Amino acid sequence: MITFLKKNWVFGLLAVATVVVLCSLARSCKLYDKLSIVEGENRVLLADRDMMTAEVAKLRVLNTEIQVKADTHIAELRAEIASNKRTMDDLGDDIARLENELISNPDAPDEEVIANLRKQIDLWKGRFSIAMTSSKAKDGIILDLTKKYESEKSLRITYENVIEQDDRVIIGLQSQIKLLEKKNRGIRLNGKVFKYTAMVLGGYIAYKTLLEKD
Repeated sequence: MITFLKKNWVFGLLAVATVVVLCSLARSCKLYDKLSIVEGENRVLLADRDMMTAEVAKLRVLNTEIQVKADTHIAELRAEIASNKRTMDDLGDDIARLENELISNPDAPDEEVIANLRKQIDLWKGRFSIAMTSSKAKDGIILDLTKKYESEKSLRITYENVIEQDDRVIIGLQSQIKLLEKKNRGIRLNGKVFKYTAMVLGGYIAYKTLLEKD
């Protein structure tokens, strides 16, 4: 066999080249399978990432609406509370005035005292009612602030999910790049094998042709 290869070195070269090419093709087939799987996984990752990005965009619009609506309502409630406070202060002044009337006129008839006290009761009822209204307004402010917080929290969590998905996409694309680089190296190797084999064969054929002419 060795003697045959020495005498027929061209055939030996062809045999070696064939083995190299066949091995390279086998590796390329496995590489293409892996590349196909990675590309499929990356397509899924990118599709999920696009869906998440679209969800973030929707949440941003919704969050802006919630923030503006809540801020407007909070401003209205605070204005109501401030107005209620002024009214309660006025009622407090009226109560103090009625109390001073009783103090300054200890000998006032019972009818006047009773009328004065009834007025004070009505004023206290008014203050209590306004105080309850202000309390509800404060609860409304707390509710609006909670809505603002929950909206911001939902947007933040969704955005963090997008960032994590970006990391997965980057890792997937890096894996795809590595496989593509391996594939290109295999293609270059096959090209070189075919190139040098063709050069040797071309030289051999030219050499044989010259011998036959002589």
